Amino acid sequence: MRSYKNKKGETIEVSQEHLDTAVRLKVELQKKSPSHKCSWAEHKKKMLIEGFSDSENSEGYRQMIKAYQKSIGELPSALKYAEMVSSDTLKSIRQEVGELAWHKREVQNETRKLGKMKRNLIDGGLFINEVAMAVRNVLSDIDFKEILSHNFSPIPDHGNTRIIAVVSDWHIGALVNVEGNQYNLEIAKRRIDDYIVQILALANARKVYRIDVVYLGDMLEHAYMRNSQAYHAEFPVSKQMALGGRLMIDLLTRLSKTHFVTYRGISGNHDRMNGDKNANIDGDTGMVVVNEMVKLFIESSEIKNLMYVQAKDFSTTLEVNGKMFKFVHGDLEKKADAGKIHDHSSRDKVTYDAIIYGHFHHFFALEVGVDRWEIRCGSTKGSDDYSEKLGVGSAPSQLAIVVTEQGQIEPYRIRVH
Repeated sequence: MRSYKNKKGETIEVSQEHLDTAVRLKVELQKKSPSHKCSWAEHKKKMLIEGFSDSENSEGYRQMIKAYQKSIGELPSALKYAEMVSSDTLKSIRQEVGELAWHKREVQNETRKLGKMKRNLIDGGLFINEVAMAVRNVLSDIDFKEILSHNFSPIPDHGNTRIIAVVSDWHIGALVNVEGNQYNLEIAKRRIDDYIVQILALANARKVYRIDVVYLGDMLEHAYMRNSQAYHAEFPVSKQMALGGRLMIDLLTRLSKTHFVTYRGISGNHDRMNGDKNANIDGDTGMVVVNEMVKLFIESSEIKNLMYVQAKDFSTTLEVNGKMFKFVHGDLEKKADAGKIHDHSSRDKVTYDAIIYGHFHHFFALEVGVDRWEIRCGSTKGSDDYSEKLGVGSAPSQLAIVVTEQGQIEPYRIRVH
C-alpha cells in the first residue's frame, strides 16, 4: 500500500489495483503525447472512468505514481526518454515533407525540385537528428547507477545564509591561444571544476544549506554569428550544446551532494540560432537544448534536493532573504551606464536590489545605492584575440554572491585556473 498527501493535507492511501491502473494510464497518455509527458488532468478523468475517485492532479500524487512506477521497473531512463522524443520529432518532420524528399535531401543537401518550405523543414530535421545524436552520446556517458545512489548529506548546524552561484560565458567549443591564456574543452572542464571546489568551500565556511545556480548565457561559442567563426570552433554547434548540458549536469550533481540546489539558465547572444543579433526570438537559442537536458536529468534521476526552475529565455529573477535580484546576459546593457538597476526596476515595476549580468568577461561590482548593487560576472574563457585587440583582457573568473540571513549582499570574484 502507498499513500500521498492531497491538496487538503490529508493522507490518502490507495490500493494495489489503483497503482497498477494509474501506471497503465500514465504510460498510455505518455505514448499519445508528442513530448511523452502525461497530462495529469486527463489522467484524473480516466481514473474516474476506471472507478477510482481517490486520484488527484497534484505533485504529491504524481510523485507517488512515479515512485511506484520506478519500483516496478517501468520508468524509462533519461537516455531512452531522449531517444523517444527525438525519434518522434523526426518522424513528424518526415511526415511533413514526405519520405522521398527526406532521402533525397540526405543524399544531396540541395535539390531544385523541392520548394523553400520543404528545404527548410528537411534541414531542420537533419539538424535535430544531429543534435539528438550528440545528446544521446553525451547522456550515455553518465553513470546513472552512481546518480541513483546519490545521498544528500547537508552540512551540520547550517543557517539561513544562502549563496547564488552565478556562472556565465563558458563558450563551449571556443579555441583560444594568446599570450597568457589558452582555452579549449579540457581547460573549460578544469576551470569549472576549480569553481565547484571553491563554491563548496565558501558554502561550507558560511554554513550554507541552499545554493541557487544561475547561468547567464553564452554557453556556446557557436558557428553562425560570423562567417569566420566556424574555423575557430573546436566542435559543431550540436556538440557544443550537448557538452554544455553535460558540464552543467556535473556541476549540479556535485553541489547537490551536500546542499539543496536550484538551477535556472538564460540565453546569451552567442546561444542564438538565427544569426540575427536583433532577433531575440523565444525558444530560438541553444540554451533551450541545454536546459532541456538538465531538466530531463533532474526528472529522471529524482534527486530530491535538486530543483529545476523554468526561466524566461533572456532574463530571470530570484528573491533571496528579502532581496530581489534580476539576471540578464548583458549584451543589451551599456557597459558604462551606472543606471542599469534603475532602468530595469522602472521597466519591470519591481524594486530590484541587484542587477546581475555577464557578457563582458570582466568581473565588476558597484554599490549604486544604499545596499543596491550592479554586479558583473566574468568568463571561464578569459582573454582571447578579440579582447586583446581591444586592450580589455581579463583573467578567467566566475561569481558567487553570499546573501546573509539579514539580507546583506556580498559579491565574490571566483578566480579559476
